[in-house]
Parts: sequence; C-alpha cells; structure tokens
Amino acid sequence: MLVVGLVSGQAPVCPPANQINPCTCADSGDGATLTLDCFNQGLPDNRVSTILDAFRANGISPLREVVLWQNQLTAVPTQIKDSIFPLLDTVDLDENQITTLAGGTFNFKAPLVALYLNSNGLQTIAHNAFQGI
Repeated sequence: MLVVGLVSGQAPVCPPANQINPCTCADSGDGATLTLDCFNQGLPDNRVSTILDAFRANGISPLREVVLWQNQLTAVPTQIKDSIFPLLDTVDLDENQITTLAGGTFNFKAPLVALYLNSNGLQTIAHNAFQGI
C-alpha cells in the first residue's frame, strides 16, 4: 500500500480516531509514514493489541514509530514481534511492566533506529531476543 500511496501522491491515512482512542496517529514528518502515540495512557496489553490491529485492518502498514511509553504492558505486542509493519524503525516501550524478552521478540524488517525499554524491570532476556537488529 505504501508504494501505491507514494505513486499516486497520497499521504498515508490513519485509522478512524474511535478505533485508536485514546492514542493519536500522525504523519511522521516525511509524508510517507505514520507515528502512533499512546504515551502515558495506562493501556493494558489487550487494548494496545486492538489499536495496532486497527492499522492492519485498514490496510495501513506504513507505521514508522510506535510510542507505548508509560502504559501497563506486560509483554511486547505481538504485532511488533511479528513485524507486520515493514517500515517500523522506532519503538518506545519505556516504563511498562515487561519482565521477559523471549527468543524472537524483536525481528525488525526496517533498519532499527531506536528501541526503548527503560524502567520495565526486565529480568530475563533470551540470547536470540533481538533478531534482525
């Protein structure tokens, strides 16, 4: 879809606000990719998963940045682990409740620019948690 959007000169479109509420979605500043911002919303795993699914359900894959800082995540969202967003290069998971990074937790398709995991109380990190980085 990104190629189609770029060829036709159309910027990527965010899902409807009611599908990603209370988070926000905006152009990443390059006219071709999006940023999902869920900073300090206190969201649990299942709500974040539903929000990320809204991007996939609408055929939207040009997510470049996902900000999930200060929520109630106990695990890295499956959508991030499964690399369904091929342009994703920045993930902020600071200040959640993630204690374990299993094998294959991170397998990015785009070159990783930033991954934030501060203040999660990480206790276990598998030797192959960071594939494709």
